[in-house]
Order: sequence, then C-alpha cells, then structure tokens
Amino acid sequence: MMQPNEFVRPSPETRENNRPETIRESVSKEDMKAIAGESRLYTTCSASGPGGQNVNKKATCAEMRWRPEDSLVLNQKEKEKIIEWMLKNKSSQLVGNNEIYITCVANKSPEANKKAVMVMLHIYLTSAFTPKKKRIPTKPSRGAQERRIQDKKERGQTKALRGRVSIS
Repeated sequence: MMQPNEFVRPSPETRENNRPETIRESVSKEDMKAIAGESRLYTTCSASGPGGQNVNKKATCAEMRWRPEDSLVLNQKEKEKIIEWMLKNKSSQLVGNNEIYITCVANKSPEANKKAVMVMLHIYLTSAFTPKKKRIPTKPSRGAQERRIQDKKERGQTKALRGRVSIS
C-alpha cells in the first residue's frame, strides 16, 4: 500500500495529456497513484459504524484532503472542471480553499477505507470529466397526437354527462 508522503512521478502519457486545451474522459491508475501521493491521507480519526467495541479503541476512519489546484497530474482546464463539478454536485465535500475532503467509515479496516476513499475520488474525477450528452428534442408522431385528441374528446364527453340531472 502506498504511504501518504510517497510521490509517484507523472507518467509520459500523463504529461502528454497535460496540454491545456484538452480534457480527458477518465483518469488512469498511474494518475490516481500520483494523486494519492499529492493528497494528504490520514487514518488517525476514530470512526462510528460497524466494528462493535473495537470502533471505540481503533482509529479506522480514512480521511483525505486534496487540492486540485496543486496537482501536477491535471492541466488547468481539468482543475477548473473538477472544482465546477464539485460545487454543483458535491458542494459539502469542497471545503476551505477549494480542497476536496472525503471520509470513509464503511469498513472495519483502515486499509479498506483508504481504498474506498480513493475509489470515491476516482468516481468524482471521472464524473467531472465525462461530457454531458446533448438532449435531442423529439416530436410526437401523428398517431400519438390523434390518440391524445381522441382521449381528450372522450374525457370531455364523460365530464359533460356529470352535470345536473333535470327531472321533467
């Protein structure tokens, strides 16, 4: 397992993707390792959740803070895109000076929680880089329009029959 203070040098592929005009669609494993080296990952907090009495004795909560602006792996457009996506979708996890803060207490072991934190960050980055699909407006078919009009006429007739009954 990688130590929090280790730093992995960005790969040549990463440097090639580091052009300011491009935004990639996903993040590679090498890039995630480099990001893990850049981030500050702590496991010193005690957690709630599964573990019984053990949860009161051991520090199993994994907590990560990462500033996209300080990243050597991402280009400027990607950094802006991440901040924009986090503000829109996960604003409670963007704290301080645009620092991404993720915690995990889902597992009993700190190593599994560390992995889960990195998986969450990978999901966030991939979601931020995925381009939005443009909506193509559709038009109802002629048959659908005619059925709608016919249903409206039938409903109108039904409601017209609900009026007062005149006894004569």
